[in-house]
Amino acid sequence: HLTVGGGSAGGVTSIGVSVTESIDYTNELSVSEDPTLSTTNLGQEYEVQTILDFWGSGSAVDLLGAVYGVNRFDPEDPPLFIAHGTEDSTVVYSNALLLEEIWTTLGMPHALYTLEGAGHGPWGVQVPDADGNLKSLYALAFDFIVEQQMLQVE
Repeated sequence: HLTVGGGSAGGVTSIGVSVTESIDYTNELSVSEDPTLSTTNLGQEYEVQTILDFWGSGSAVDLLGAVYGVNRFDPEDPPLFIAHGTEDSTVVYSNALLLEEIWTTLGMPHALYTLEGAGHGPWGVQVPDADGNLKSLYALAFDFIVEQQMLQVE
C-alpha cells in the first residue's frame, strides 16, 4: 500500500520516484565513489500505489528525458493526486495542468485540486470535495489513497 508524496521539491521527487525505472539512477555512482550507498538497499524492489503531489511538478521525469532521451510516463504509472495554487510563483500552476494532461492522455487515474488564489505551500486550505463539503488537503489525500487502493477503513 505504498504511497509517496510531498510538497514542492517533495512532490517533484515523489513523481520522479514513482514513474521512473529502478535502473534510471542506480548506476550514476558506485559504492567506491560514495560508500554510503552500501546501506541504501538499492536492490530492493518496490511498487508505488499512489502519488501525492502538493505544488510540485514532473520536472524530475522531464529532466531524465532531456538527458537520456527516455519517456517514463506511461499507463502503468500510479494514480496521481495533485493540489496546486493558481498564484504559486515558486512552482507555477501550469505544472499541475501539464501533469493532469499527461495522466488524462494516458488514461491514468488522477485528481486535480485547483487552489484558487493560493500561493506556494498552502497546507491549511479547505477545499470542496465531490459532494461540496469542505475538507483539508490531508483528508482529500487520504480519501484518494483509500479509493485508489481500494482499502477498507474502519
